Amino acid sequence: MAKPLVTILSPVYNGESYLGYFLDSLLEIDYPNLEFILINDGSSDKTNEVVKSYQKKLDEKFKRFVYKTTENKGQAGAVNDGLKLVKGKYLTWPDSDDRLPKDGVAKMVNYFEKHPDVKLIVGKALTFPEEKMDKAVGILKRKNHDKQSFFEDLVIENDVYFCPGSYMIDVDAFKKITNMEIYTSRAGQNWQMILPMLYNYEHHYLDKVVFYYTLRNMSHSREGLKDYEKLSKRYDAHEDIIRTTIKNIANITKTDIKYYNNLLDIKYARKRLGIAVLSQNEDLFNENYNILKKLNQTTKLEDKLDQVVTEKRTRIYKKHLLIEKFKRAPKIILNKIIIK
Repeated sequence: MAKPLVTILSPVYNGESYLGYFLDSLLEIDYPNLEFILINDGSSDKTNEVVKSYQKKLDEKFKRFVYKTTENKGQAGAVNDGLKLVKGKYLTWPDSDDRLPKDGVAKMVNYFEKHPDVKLIVGKALTFPEEKMDKAVGILKRKNHDKQSFFEDLVIENDVYFCPGSYMIDVDAFKKITNMEIYTSRAGQNWQMILPMLYNYEHHYLDKVVFYYTLRNMSHSREGLKDYEKLSKRYDAHEDIIRTTIKNIANITKTDIKYYNNLLDIKYARKRLGIAVLSQNEDLFNENYNILKKLNQTTKLEDKLDQVVTEKRTRIYKKHLLIEKFKRAPKIILNKIIIK
């Protein structure tokens, strides 16, 4: 029996230095029925030349290879353009600076075909440093994958990872609730793709490696994290994506919208509180501490910080640490405070 068609949809922007590694991995995939849609998001380097050098191999490998060049819109805009071209039964949307293992697609499709009620699958990802991509240094997985709160975990970024090639969705189900259209933001596309599916359909955590994630020093998701103004703007953009996506999810109730917006109030007040301490911005600290206090969500450490800021009688020697642990967004962890 013929295997169902699977679409691999990827945006690329100025990818001449890494695109070849990604394309090489696609050529090794052992699943027999694939289409590949590559959207060049207005690259200004030699990305186009790299694609041309692979054209013959890609045409031979895939049942259908589509290469489209657009003006620069950001990853979400590029993915949104590509969604209109999808013909597969299942869809995955890996970034073009990562790689797919040869058997990852088959693992997810096999589960889908045996469990037709499942409409979204997420699997594990191995992590590789860009300097040595032949040796995995870690693994991204759900620590509590039996838990049924995946939607909420994605909203608050708890025990989740944003490797789009680790996800695969049922195209008909996605089309039914989105009409193949997502909210376009330059800050990313994953919440828009995943949250509507999790809210409306059954999902499954596949306890198998299906993706290779590359740890790049200057990837879109990892650059500029020490610049507090950039970090603040990134939080603003992520918050906008999640709130807008939740508001527009098909079949969502007003009660659920209110509940998740409340979680976002807490999440981003705490993130901005961290920026306030890092940048020693009293006004920003007071604003977001008061938000948490109003919501009865302050911690003992945050209350101590408020005392420090209010009384102005100490200096903070050891600040919060910014830790980004292979995620699309950094997580701010409150660290030890030494009071002099």
